Amino acid sequence: MVLYGRKCRRKAHRLTRQNHQDVICFVSSITYQNIEDIIPSIFERGETPLVIVLDRITDVRNFGAIARTAECAGAHAILIPSKGAAQINSDAVKTSAGALNIIPVCRVTNLLDAVRFLKQSGLQVIAATEKTSDYYYKIDYSPPIAVIMDQRRTEFPHNS
Repeated sequence: MVLYGRKCRRKAHRLTRQNHQDVICFVSSITYQNIEDIIPSIFERGETPLVIVLDRITDVRNFGAIARTAECAGAHAILIPSKGAAQINSDAVKTSAGALNIIPVCRVTNLLDAVRFLKQSGLQVIAATEKTSDYYYKIDYSPPIAVIMDQRRTEFPHNS
């Protein structure tokens, strides 16, 4: 449910100087979820988990675009580190086209421990790279999967 009210154009101009087209919406900030709660609930619903793990994605617009694509691809959650990740601000939400208001975002202090948890929960962990000839839409997503995307790293530790 969305509550709305009509105000004059001057009120909108007092609230922001950005391009508002006479429409302004206030939304609550993102509430981070717990990955340890999300994975079991996905399995309980009879769904196959798809989790996007972002390591060192620092640009808010890249983060928003990834979130938008992840939501469209049916991802159940985005996992980010508490340090070294893009902030979820208005630019990230805008670039995500609202996807960040839909898809759960999980922030963890130790990303490697979280990936280990995903593996122990039965998710296959794969890494995205520009050095492959395989397209993301040609991958078999029928098993539970966590996709790691990293801005700078070329390899993720295989034995972790």
